[in-house]
Amino acid sequence: MTHDETLMLIISCAVVVEIAATYRHLRQIPHAFLLLGSFAGLALGSLCTVVEGFLWAELFNWLEHLSLMAGAILLALWCALVFGPWNRRVPDAPDGIR
Repeated sequence: MTHDETLMLIISCAVVVEIAATYRHLRQIPHAFLLLGSFAGLALGSLCTVVEGFLWAELFNWLEHLSLMAGAILLALWCALVFGPWNRRVPDAPDGIR
């Protein structure tokens, strides 16, 4: 475990606190569950990176990579749903979505 891994975990925890505090507003983002799930994968990956230095290194290394992969897939799905060609965005609508 290095200092940058610990710093990444601290930053991830701070963002988790911010997400919890502003969840009411964040859920108004289209497909917010996928976007927040992708961040959860990143945060879980950071946690597993730090834990693998202390406990069951192979298991937590595997969990780290699995959670980062899941986070990347969720982010790709969110981007496809929000910015993809099949999205029916209406620029003149009050919320931009219809």
